[in-house]
Amino acid sequence: LTLKALVRPKAFHNMLYMGRTEFDDLRGDPDRELLLQHKHKVGFIFGKNDIWAPDWLRVDIEATVPGIHVRQEPKHSHMFSVTQEGSRDIAKLTAEMIQSFHQSQTDQITEL
Repeated sequence: LTLKALVRPKAFHNMLYMGRTEFDDLRGDPDRELLLQHKHKVGFIFGKNDIWAPDWLRVDIEATVPGIHVRQEPKHSHMFSVTQEGSRDIAKLTAEMIQSFHQSQTDQITEL
């Protein structure tokens, strides 16, 4: 797959561009006000030993945005998508989060 992408100049250009720019907008602390406002629509999945999404960030988000959907995935790292098992496990966690979002919205409507 990688070799095929490298022989297509546009794909290679896109990979380089993403590598250079992917963190331009992720500098500094998370926007806690925005997260608080949309905590029932936002979810985070943290992998093990992930330098891109370190555990201290998970702890900080959970502490400062009560009720936000945060999951710790102990089996997989940031590279979960390169294995079928990792992709399947993260897809399952994502589906569970979506169901939880849906249930939260249903509960809010029922309370009205």
